[in-house]
Amino acid sequence: MLNGKVTDSKYAYQRIAYVKPVENHYENKGEQPYIKYECPVCELLNNKHQVAFGTDNCPLCNVNLLWEEPINDTEQ
Repeated sequence: MLNGKVTDSKYAYQRIAYVKPVENHYENKGEQPYIKYECPVCELLNNKHQVAFGTDNCPLCNVNLLWEEPINDTEQ
């Protein structure tokens, strides 16, 4: 499932979509966190690869990555 947001704009062509990277945890209980991140679009296309934390765009598909939690407008 894709999580993300689309920026609001007056015109549709000016809107920008962002997706939240997929987090994969590899640590055992009680250990220091060991997390790898993947692009969700590439994962859906069966082209899994890692992206570095904080990267603005996926290096393969160039989708915009959103590293903070998306705000749900329906909760306000």
